[in-house]
Amino acid sequence: MTKHLTKPIRTIHFLVLAFLITTGSQVKAGTHFECFDPNFNAATQNFYVDGNDVYWSSGQSFDPLESFANPSTHHDYLGNGVFKHRQFKTIIRCKATNKKFSKPKPASHQMAIAVCRNEIASDYKAPNPKMPKKDKYKLLTGGEFKISKHDKKYGHVVIEAERKGWFFNGLHLVVCQINLLRKTGVVIDFYNAKYGDVPYYLSDWYFIQRKDLVELK
Repeated sequence: MTKHLTKPIRTIHFLVLAFLITTGSQVKAGTHFECFDPNFNAATQNFYVDGNDVYWSSGQSFDPLESFANPSTHHDYLGNGVFKHRQFKTIIRCKATNKKFSKPKPASHQMAIAVCRNEIASDYKAPNPKMPKKDKYKLLTGGEFKISKHDKKYGHVVIEAERKGWFFNGLHLVVCQINLLRKTGVVIDFYNAKYGDVPYYLSDWYFIQRKDLVELK
């Protein structure tokens, strides 16, 4: 009976060996490298290899809240502490350190909207406020969120609002920019949209739902 099991056992042993060889040749997940790069303004470079992702920052320290936002699109890890720049084809050799960093969890859509609404409530007190005073507008929607196309560290929240008064009244869009890793935000626009148009940076994904808004007299 054992003869019938020989081939399956050999197959299993082969698969296990192949797995060990593959994983053994890769860097351990979550390894930080530090080096001095004469090709890049003679600055200290920080790399963090996590599986197939390479995170990079230039400077004396590696800031997780900045560097973990997007994997590098310019560097490849070749193994044994060697990195290659995709565009310039330059090689840089680095040493692994014992520094450990944990990836910050980005803010959820709900948290991003909450950060925006909190910023709206306090923005009129800022030195250069985007929002009018509290009695001059009314929020109409809960908020719509979308992450940035180019930098996953940021997202936009858009909330429709009705502005009161004789001038600039009617439908407006409150736009917040949210730092999803730091969980902070700022109001960047209070846009007059009563004629149905939107800022160019929102036109590809946002549409006004309340076109029948009645302006206050």
